[in-house]
Amino acid sequence: MEYPVHAHDIRVSDPHILADKATGKYYMTCSGFGAMLNGQMRMNAIGVRVSEDLIHWTEPICVFDGTGSPAAEMHLINGKYYISGTNGEPGHTRESLILRADNPLGPYERISETPYHCYSPDGWQTIDSTLYVDKNGKPWLVYSHEWYQVSDGQFAAQPLSDDLSKTIGEPMILFRSSEANWADDQIWSHTDGGGVTDGCWFHRLKNGTLLMLWTTRSRTGYCLGYAKSSNGDITGAWTQCERPLYAHDGGHCCIFRRLDDDQLMMSFHVADAGPKMLCIAEMEEKGDDLYIVNELTGNWFDTCGGNAKKYRSPVRPAEEPAMTRLGLSGWEAEKAYSVKYAPPKEEPEVEKKPAKKSTKKGA
Repeated sequence: MEYPVHAHDIRVSDPHILADKATGKYYMTCSGFGAMLNGQMRMNAIGVRVSEDLIHWTEPICVFDGTGSPAAEMHLINGKYYISGTNGEPGHTRESLILRADNPLGPYERISETPYHCYSPDGWQTIDSTLYVDKNGKPWLVYSHEWYQVSDGQFAAQPLSDDLSKTIGEPMILFRSSEANWADDQIWSHTDGGGVTDGCWFHRLKNGTLLMLWTTRSRTGYCLGYAKSSNGDITGAWTQCERPLYAHDGGHCCIFRRLDDDQLMMSFHVADAGPKMLCIAEMEEKGDDLYIVNELTGNWFDTCGGNAKKYRSPVRPAEEPAMTRLGLSGWEAEKAYSVKYAPPKEEPEVEKKPAKKSTKKGA
């Protein structure tokens, strides 16, 4: 398998990365890769890029030739690979979609009993579906109920059957866009016209706290933050963090762990105003909170928005990204990177000389 595409050069919206231990590779889905099929570009196909190091990637590989799936995500649940996303065929309200395969590159197939209205409620405008497995091993579907319909965008959750072929309960509203104080209430009247709820993702901290990362609009552009569950599970209640996690016109993320050293990572896109580009960052947990340690793709450098605009540069980094270790930053990270791949130095054995006997009297 060839990996001709550098992370610097990936123009992408809503990137999602599955770190698959079984194959030792990373699989990236997104909104709108498209893929070559029988020598023709199929923009409605779901394409997957593959990497061994997060930096060098394949061209998109077709895994499903159907309606396409905005914000497609790949999940591994009970030994099966699933793609969740959005069913967006013309003439139908956008709604949730789930596909299944035996390996990461498919082929994937529909598992629902009916082609439409099998997951999210009939008539609901829903996008950005994700999958969550609760403490009891039960699968859930979580999606955005679009602000187009409800103005104050919502995240809703529904329990799934064990085979993920259908929802088995009514929607439960987790929270609304307006509940985050880092979202911009003025956005409703000045631009989009509603409170955006995009791209949710669940992450459980080492101390057991369950976070739900999500994206909305703010005065600085696309903005990423998270909420905390009061009971450590999806049923909440959910409390919003005081400050956003990333506020320079980027968002729609997922969390995963790097295969070689278990480092916590986050993928998202930057420059939501366009052209959107891939961003991958190393993350750190501290107590009940999450922090960005190091952004390693370099794509933020000339695309950042908000207060960071004045630091943009027309010259992007040309060198390979520096990987760090959890908790290291600044010169410590640079020092760690410089010795990370160097073999450990063997200390020479020092021959111990016998201690001299004291010549003092009375000794």
